[in-house]
Formats: sequence, structure tokens, C-alpha cells
Amino acid sequence: MFEALIQSPLPAEVTHLEGVGDTWQGHSIYLRFQADPAFMEAYLSDRFETVPCEEILSYFALPNPNYDVFDPPWRPEDAASGICYRSKGWVGETWRGEQFILWDSETNTVYFYGVGG
Repeated sequence: MFEALIQSPLPAEVTHLEGVGDTWQGHSIYLRFQADPAFMEAYLSDRFETVPCEEILSYFALPNPNYDVFDPPWRPEDAASGICYRSKGWVGETWRGEQFILWDSETNTVYFYGVGG
């Protein structure tokens, strides 16, 4: 999921990658990982815009409790130093859709939601 939507191959600067989602007639993907700040800054540089977290936090809600396969549990709302981003229009080819990121710069934890058709 990471390699299809973010970068391939998986960079060494990304660790503790976990994910869940659906990929039939489109995709709805939730990822959480740790990332080096330099990687995040490069990834976000020209493809994303900063937005108030309250504008996009609802996108990170898992569609049902069975999706919470994360350890520790999925809780983006607890990101104390969260900075939120939304992709500028469609990212890359149209199948990549829209992407939302909540980056906790204090812990370097990244919450990612990607949706597209």
C-alpha cells in the first residue's frame, strides 16, 4: 500500500509501518508509520498544503472497529503536535486520488489516509 501510494521502494527512513484498507473499484487506505523529518519534508514539499487539523480529522476515522489492527490502537486525535496536510488536487496519476496526512512532529508519527477511484 505504501509503495503504491507514497513511494517505491519503501525508504529506510520509514519504520513501524502498519496499514489497513480496501482496494476494490478504488481504494480507501489507512497507514501509520514513523518517518524521518527530512523524508516527510521532501514528500510534502510541493504536493501538499497545510490545513487546520479540524478540517480533515474526520477523514482519519476508521470505517468500522474491525479496521483497528494497529498496535497501539489507531488514535490520530491524540497527536499532540499534529500538523495536517491535504494533497493539492489529484496526486500523480488519477488512481492515486486524494491524500490526507497528520504528522505528529514531536514523535515523528505519520497518519495517512488515501482515497481514490
